[in-house]
Amino acid sequence: MSFKEEDPGSIQALLSALKPSLDSMNGNNTEKTQEARNTSEVESARDMGIHPPRNPEIDSLLELLGPPAPSTAQKQRSSLPISSTSIPAPKAPAPPSKLQQNVQSKVEEPPLETISENEALQLRSMTFPQALMLVPTLPAHKIAKLTEIRKQQDKLEKTLHTEYSVMNSKFTNARKELEQKATLARIDLSRDMARLDGDFAKKVDAFKTKALSRWDELRPQQQSQLEQLHIPCFYVTEDVDAISTQAKILAAIASQHN
Repeated sequence: MSFKEEDPGSIQALLSALKPSLDSMNGNNTEKTQEARNTSEVESARDMGIHPPRNPEIDSLLELLGPPAPSTAQKQRSSLPISSTSIPAPKAPAPPSKLQQNVQSKVEEPPLETISENEALQLRSMTFPQALMLVPTLPAHKIAKLTEIRKQQDKLEKTLHTEYSVMNSKFTNARKELEQKATLARIDLSRDMARLDGDFAKKVDAFKTKALSRWDELRPQQQSQLEQLHIPCFYVTEDVDAISTQAKILAAIASQHN
């Protein structure tokens, strides 16, 4: 069945059939519009500080019910034990520094024994054979001190050897250049060589003086340190025979404890 626009009766019949549906839709739209309007009015009133009237019966029921109970998930979370991983583990103590290690080693080192003036005089006046008998009885901490003193001496020897090697190398190279020049040019450079040799001899003498001065500064320091350690035959002296005996004792100690 079809409807045509030029048939007024058919159009009227269609409108009559759709009227109940249209009325229902208009009613629903009116209710939704009214609800939205009421909601907006309530929110506007709240924003302005105006609260809607409260129902005393509902308020009394809410007071009897009390605050809302926590949910099951919240109870489970609150009852869970605290994990040990959440607590930071204590940091391990830092290893001692080199300075602390040196201090500890110095503290652990036994103090030097005190001796009387008579005992000190006996140690100083010992002969080499008498002192040689005491060498095996020296304690370890005294041997360690002797090693440190020997290292100071070795350091000075290396320094002096390096200085002399540099000076001698410069002289050798300069003399070779003069010899090659005299050979290639076929000229007499004997005066230049003599002057070069003379300058080098003066430098060697100056070096020897400086080296002996350094040894003279180091020797009394070593003698005093070894005397404080109660090493036999050691005391501050410039006597040649006493210094020779002291050198023999040091050599004996080095061979005995190395």
